[in-house]
Amino acid sequence: MNFTMTETGFTTLTKFGELHISSETENGFRPFQLMLASLAGCSGEVMRTILQKKRISFSSIDINTRMEQSPRGRVTSIHLHFIVTGNQLDEKVMENVLRLTKRNCQMVQSVQAGIKITESITLKEG
Repeated sequence: MNFTMTETGFTTLTKFGELHISSETENGFRPFQLMLASLAGCSGEVMRTILQKKRISFSSIDINTRMEQSPRGRVTSIHLHFIVTGNQLDEKVMENVLRLTKRNCQMVQSVQAGIKITESITLKEG
């Protein structure tokens, strides 16, 4: 990807449109938002693949993120909370799916040496 400086930040053109990055939220995505999106998106895709391969029936996966920073602004920890909706989801099986998700998400593996990454899961019937 190539990024071009603008008056308010940086931009890049993707096949889905322009992506604007700025330290000012009114001008684009803030860098930490993109980091959270990368971790949640990667983890969500990995979890979906694992569920499909294990033939576990589910209707949706929602992911809530929470980030903590040091007083100097360094990201110190990120928490990913998965809400998986399905019929008769087994808690022990889903805890294993969560462990496999963390182990197989390349984005999580790339940053966990410097940022504490934690996960939790809620199962919903539906």
